[in-house]
Amino acid sequence: MKTLFLSLVLLLGAANAFAKNLSVTVCSVDRQDEVSHIDIRIDGPNATLSVDGYPLQYQILSETPVRNLRAATPLAADKLVEATQYVLSAPQGTDTIQIGKTVFGANVLIFPENGILGATSADCD
Repeated sequence: MKTLFLSLVLLLGAANAFAKNLSVTVCSVDRQDEVSHIDIRIDGPNATLSVDGYPLQYQILSETPVRNLRAATPLAADKLVEATQYVLSAPQGTDTIQIGKTVFGANVLIFPENGILGATSADCD
């Protein structure tokens, strides 16, 4: 009975882990000061990143809260108050991104493997 209960709890926990829906728009500015819009949409186990209207489809392999916000804050150029790390799978391979929110309410997209800020909603103005 304990094994059945534990299995049920783990199954429900796994189902809830991918029950999150999120929609965020961030922008990046290139060297010619051209702005690219990136719309990020998380729907359960699927993620869509649309770069200037061109959608890229991903499967979410894992979703975990970022525990060490102090390490990610310098990349965001502002203090992060929350962030979630996603491991995404696509035909091109696996990628890791972090989506966070700064103390001033801006959304940020961070590529922690490269140590770069991918985009921020502050650049969409």
